[in-house]
This record gives sequence, C-alpha cells and structure tokens, in this order.
Amino acid sequence: MLERLKSIDYMYWASLIFMIFPILPVVTGEIPSWHLLIDILFVVAYLGVLTTKSQRLSWLFWGIMLIYVAGNTAFV
Repeated sequence: MLERLKSIDYMYWASLIFMIFPILPVVTGEIPSWHLLIDILFVVAYLGVLTTKSQRLSWLFWGIMLIYVAGNTAFV
C-alpha cells in the first residue's frame, strides 16, 4: 500500500492543498468540528481512487466524493 502511495504523481498530492478551504472554517469555528471528519473522509476517498485496483471500491470512493461535494454545496 505504501508503494502505491509513493507512486502517485506529485501533482495529485499538490491538489490536496485546496483542502485548506473546507478545513479553515472548522479551525476558525465558523462551522462545527464534525465537518473535519467529513473532510478527512473525502481525502481518504480521493487517495483511494488513486490507489485502488478494485472497480467496485473505485465507484464507492467516487460516490463518497460526489456526496461530499453535493452536500457541501447544498448545506454549508
């Protein structure tokens, strides 16, 4: 698993810098701290899409990311 994480192109890692925008309101107290858990779930799903070889897991991770984006758009 660690080898798969090492083989990910650095540009995929660099895109994670934009996760500062959903994390910053949690740190400043604008939104509840449980949103941080949802942000972490998104990052895990993102890395899962990049590392998994299973088609079903890939679809699950894509679904999690879609729900994350739709939920944050609609409710936050």
